[in-house]
Amino acid sequence: MWTGPEGMYSIVVRADGIPLEWRIGDQKPRTPGGASVALVHGDLIRIERTDKVLRGPLPGRDQPWSIAITK
Repeated sequence: MWTGPEGMYSIVVRADGIPLEWRIGDQKPRTPGGASVALVHGDLIRIERTDKVLRGPLPGRDQPWSIAITK
């Protein structure tokens, strides 16, 4: 949950080899990479895999991922 001040922020999600998307309060799906977004107190930054229907070992399950948020 976002507990920082409201405003425009740069968010960079890195997830090489992991099929995922991320969303914030506007619910717009975004792929890994960078985006400028407005964050308000209480927004959830949701990261979800896009291959949830697969069975067996998930691709990239042991791969590192990161999220960075800067003003």
